[in-house]
Amino acid sequence: MQAAIGIIGSQIQQLTESKLNEIVGYALKYPPRVRALLGAVLSSTGKAAIAKALKESLNPLTIFKLGINDTLLPLASEWNIQ
Repeated sequence: MQAAIGIIGSQIQQLTESKLNEIVGYALKYPPRVRALLGAVLSSTGKAAIAKALKESLNPLTIFKLGINDTLLPLASEWNIQ
């Protein structure tokens, strides 16, 4: 899992802001767990401003049990990912 998150994070860092906004737009049509995971990866790579729309689309009381902790993804707990 750590390798996959690392690869996704490095790919995200290479994208332009317009491409990231496009990806966020697509992600808004996916289930909440996908939006939370993408938002956590974006936030961890320093793209928190772009991830704001994802954060606003989530129910703050929902907890996502994805088997990811703060070691794998530093900001997982901010996105209610466990």
